[in-house]
Amino acid sequence: MTKGNPLPRLLLAVAFLLVMFGASAEAQQLASKVIRVKGANTMANPVDQLASAFMKDKPDISVAVSGGGTQIGFRSLLDGSAEIAMASAKFTSEQERAAAEKGMELVSRVVGSEGVVVAAHKDNRVNELTVEDLRKIFTGDFPVWSNVGGPENLVMVYVPEMLTSGASQFLGEQVLAGAPYSLAANTRHNFRNLTCFISYLEEAIGLHPFLHGMDAQQKARVKILAVKKDQGSPAVAPSTQTIKDRSYPLTRPLYMCHDGKSGRPEIKQFVDFCAEKGFVVL
Repeated sequence: MTKGNPLPRLLLAVAFLLVMFGASAEAQQLASKVIRVKGANTMANPVDQLASAFMKDKPDISVAVSGGGTQIGFRSLLDGSAEIAMASAKFTSEQERAAAEKGMELVSRVVGSEGVVVAAHKDNRVNELTVEDLRKIFTGDFPVWSNVGGPENLVMVYVPEMLTSGASQFLGEQVLAGAPYSLAANTRHNFRNLTCFISYLEEAIGLHPFLHGMDAQQKARVKILAVKKDQGSPAVAPSTQTIKDRSYPLTRPLYMCHDGKSGRPEIKQFVDFCAEKGFVVL
């Protein structure tokens, strides 16, 4: 039996490999134009709106935005499941070291701002506190409300879960100046749960992002306290305007963080786009 000419089969195999290689290269090119953004829940909606505007100008780039919390954003950035982390606090030295071990260089930029509000029970007669009052309350140096002009009741401190909340991290860095929370502080997994406790307990005080806190006050569940920078300063209530002009003392910057060594210029382009537009979380 005579053997057939193997050339056509060889050519067919080569053609198949070229097609597969081309398809793979095209898939990689498409994947390289996807920017996954994960992190702080309070940033998700405004960043998603900015992503829509960005994609109109650059239709070849797809931006996918999702929340989960500041630490989820950093974790996703470090494990490669996101290109940008949305964060309500700057990255820590530990996160910077972890990134360096992976050959990454963390770069962050302020893209917006948000107020952290102080919530108390709606019947609490205290209406305002200084930043120093807050420091002493949350560290346990002021254990009773009478220390700040309230009743003789013990103060019950409620804070968001430390590991996932940028609000809690912001308070620790900017108000507590690195001092530990009171050993009596109660942590709650989410702000809804935290609001529930404050609304029922007259002795309670806690932190909320601006959006959550003002919504709870509007529903008459809690009272949002005004804050004074120091004893000689006026008390300032949180509002869109006072957060935007930074006159409200508990205004925090909101960041986007990415790998400066990614070799993908469109990532920095999107971060710069968001920073130039800017936003206040409402």
